[in-house]
Amino acid sequence: MNKLPINLCLFTTTKGHFGRKDVYLSTLSSLKAHIGGLNQFGGLFAHLKISPGEEAQAEQMTGVLESMGFVVIPTVGEWSHNHSSHHSGYLMDIQTMFNHLGVHERPYSLWLEDDFVFEPHQMGVLESLAFGQRILEEDRNVSAVQYTRIGDDDIKTRTQSIPYNEKTFQQGVEFSFNPTLIRTRDVFLTMALVRKYINNLSPHCELAYTQIAQTLTEGVRPFVCIEPAQIVVEHIGIQKI
Repeated sequence: MNKLPINLCLFTTTKGHFGRKDVYLSTLSSLKAHIGGLNQFGGLFAHLKISPGEEAQAEQMTGVLESMGFVVIPTVGEWSHNHSSHHSGYLMDIQTMFNHLGVHERPYSLWLEDDFVFEPHQMGVLESLAFGQRILEEDRNVSAVQYTRIGDDDIKTRTQSIPYNEKTFQQGVEFSFNPTLIRTRDVFLTMALVRKYINNLSPHCELAYTQIAQTLTEGVRPFVCIEPAQIVVEHIGIQKI
């Protein structure tokens, strides 16, 4: 079997999402069903953020993830949703993930938080990964190929987007942590610079990442999004009202 030259880089936590600690399993189960097995990826890596006092949950999750073939990269830290501890901690988590030598054995990585599931329309998940890989191979001024979130209907207006090709658009400078196909080395370099200039960057993790990532290419719109008519993602970890 020829594996993709793409890592699956999963970011997950013992805290879960508003009391739901099995959301990561729903995400992985959905992805597995869409692509016919997680072993399609060249490498499987999971960063596991362990909250103090949840060591038993961490042990259970580690066992499950390792049984699926993941290399589990654990760190311990206290954090809260929508708090500065989340933003600063997540930047450290990204750095930890992309400092792992095994991740650099493949040129591309699918950045996936543990509460997003894909909803294919005209384009399947595997097709979208191959499509995004071709863009990154052929256009050095594109640093990320992103999936649009269901409900983010104003993204084109908000980011003053322009067409890239018939299946994608280039947004203005607004990198999001939606599922993203990215060059592995680019994330490593971005985080090295974030660490160096952190005192001059936004305290919001996505904005801080954007401020550096936009400088890695000569393009003024380095982030490409796949059109929602092709494929979208659903955020299943949001707080229930």
